[in-house]
Formats: sequence, structure tokens, C-alpha cells
Amino acid sequence: MIRLVVNADDLGYAEKRDAGIMKTIRDGIVTSASILANGRNAEKTVLIWKKEVEKMVSRPSLGLHLNFTEGAPIAPIDQVGTLLESRSSPSSSPKTSNEVKDCVFRGKFGFERAVFNKEISMKEIEIETRAQITWFLKRFGRLPSHIDGHNHAHVLPGICRVIAKVCAKSKIPWIRLPLEEARAGCMSEFCKRVLKNAKAAKTVMKEYGLKFVDKFYGMSLMGRGMSQETLRGVFKELTNTVSTRNSRIAVLPNASDCKFLTAEIMVHPGYPSDYGDNFSKSEDRQHELEQLTNETLIKWFEENQMLFQTCSYDHIHYNDHKRALRLLDEACKQTTETSLLSS
Repeated sequence: MIRLVVNADDLGYAEKRDAGIMKTIRDGIVTSASILANGRNAEKTVLIWKKEVEKMVSRPSLGLHLNFTEGAPIAPIDQVGTLLESRSSPSSSPKTSNEVKDCVFRGKFGFERAVFNKEISMKEIEIETRAQITWFLKRFGRLPSHIDGHNHAHVLPGICRVIAKVCAKSKIPWIRLPLEEARAGCMSEFCKRVLKNAKAAKTVMKEYGLKFVDKFYGMSLMGRGMSQETLRGVFKELTNTVSTRNSRIAVLPNASDCKFLTAEIMVHPGYPSDYGDNFSKSEDRQHELEQLTNETLIKWFEENQMLFQTCSYDHIHYNDHKRALRLLDEACKQTTETSLLSS
């Protein structure tokens, strides 16, 4: 059997995007999401999630979309200065008091350059990581089910070790490893660098005992790259992987002696936003939404549930969904902010 998590990134970014994500959860195949702690719509989304999503029978998992590249930090700005640049003086760390008040993250490529130029303090990465996890804990009363990264910044050299260390100490078991098989003509230069970084990050994640799925897809499926044909291609590849045993298929805890292949498809559904980058404002996200709520696709999953089981990160290792939710609730009660912040 294949246990498939379909995770929608960027929850909390904008109201229109969040509306699209919620639709794919209600009417489509999305089983999980990850929220931006510093998203413009994050606080409102917390209330919607707790009111609507957490009451669903098949409760989707909610992870944290760690962000070091866009918007303002969660930690006090005077504690994370190397991560920031001034809006009035881009490409430089804030120096004056006015620049500090007007600072934001360096951006997708600016942050990447700063990491490779060794301009980023790893201590400040730890401070901001803990601040975002604490933000999540305070609002939901539990830890995120998993961690992934905005612009895949969590697998950059050096950054991945800090995050893996924090996740291990905080007892967050799952982390995204974006090791996607490159497809001709489907990968940008940025995605190729992500793949290279992910290969190196895999060793670090294993070192800290973090879990990641056997197969990951998503970079080649973004925007117009997603279609019923490309999704079926992914499903066929997963089926072939199971049948030929070409991937690590472990006997999972409490799985009644069954063997599973675990997989994640990263998706970016939504309606065009009024702000953000071109991808945010374009209709590509709505295109993904339409593909993920396609009636033929949903029927296909219903007909193939003996082989494919869509699930969340909260119960990916359990046959009994109700038991998984009970264990999750018990774990939530035992979680305290003190244990999270202890070093």
C-alpha cells in the first residue's frame, strides 16, 4: 500500500490563497497543510482552522512552513539582524535604528546568497526557528505535525543542521526532504539547487533521527506543471516503485505487519492574491486548485483505495485513524512550552 500525504504550502499568506486551500481540503484530495507564522492572514486562519478543519472526521494535519525569506520575523528584530535587510536599503543588513524598524527578510535569492557568503548567524536561525514553533504552539496548543520550509530554505547548508537539532529537541518527528527525481525540462536552476541541498541535508536529518517520506513530489508539479496527466504519472511511478521494491519500504510501527511506501505531494492551491510574487498573483495557483478538486481524480482514489490511501502526517504510521487522533490528542496534553524552549 502507498500512504500519500498531499500537503498545501503557504497557509496564512493571504485570504484568497487560504480560501483556495480550504476548498481543496473540503472538496479535493489535500490532506495536510503548513502555515506561515508571519503570513498576513495567519491569525485569521488560525481561528478558521480551529473552528472548521479540526472538527472534520478525517482531520488534516497542520505543519509549520518555516520562513526565513519573506516578510518580517517572529523573533524580536534586534535578535535576528543578519537575517534581515532594510526596505529602504535592500541587500544590506539594517544598521540604523530607522532601518531596523523597517526591516524584512532578505528574499528568496538574497537569503540563499547570504547563506553561501556566510553572512547568516546560525544562532539567529535557531532563535527565529524557535520563535516560529512557539508561535504555533501558543495558538494551537500543540506542536506542528511536521516542518517544511518556505522556498525550501530549511535544506540550505548549515541551516538544515540547526533546524534538525531544534526539531529533534522539540520532538517534532517529521520534516520535508525535497528529494524529487529531476524530470527533463521540469526543473528550474533554483529547483536543481534545492535538489542538491536536499541530498546533503538527508544525512543531517538522519543523524538527528527525523522522519521523512520515501518519495517526494511537487517542484515539477507547480502551477501549469500540474495536470491530470502529470498526477497520474506520479501515481504510476509510485505503483512501479512498490511493485519492484526499488525504494526503502520499512515495516512501520503498529502497522499490523503491513509494509507501506510513504509519499508526499507538495501543492500550492489558492486564488490569485493581491500581493506577493508573480506566482502569488497569477492564476497558476487556481489552476492547481482545479486539478486537486477534479471529480475524476477523486473518483480514481476511491476506486484505487486498496493501493493508495491519502492520509495526514498525524496518522501516516497507523492503520486506525481514530487511534492515531487519540494518540495525537494525548501527546498534545503532555506538550508544554517549557519543554519546547529548553535547550
